[in-house]
Amino acid sequence: MKLTGKEAKAVVWDETDDWEPASRKEITDSLRWSLMVERVFKYIPTKRFYKFYWSEGATEQQEESPFEYENFYSPQEVVEKEVVVKKWVGVI
Repeated sequence: MKLTGKEAKAVVWDETDDWEPASRKEITDSLRWSLMVERVFKYIPTKRFYKFYWSEGATEQQEESPFEYENFYSPQEVVEKEVVVKKWVGVI
């Protein structure tokens, strides 16, 4: 799937009826003035899921919007899968 930068921005800002969020927004990295964000959205007409990655201003003072400098964007198609994770925890 290939979207224009304007279409991709409409998806992440919830300004389109064809897409709906399927996960919460997660910050994956932070730079000095930007946050790197990812979120999964469902494309309603096909019932397929796509992961979007974008950057946005880290504070209200940064005027950076998602896909601001991208003419086209291709989100990654994803499927939900249960994953078991092992984690080291302290002993009481």
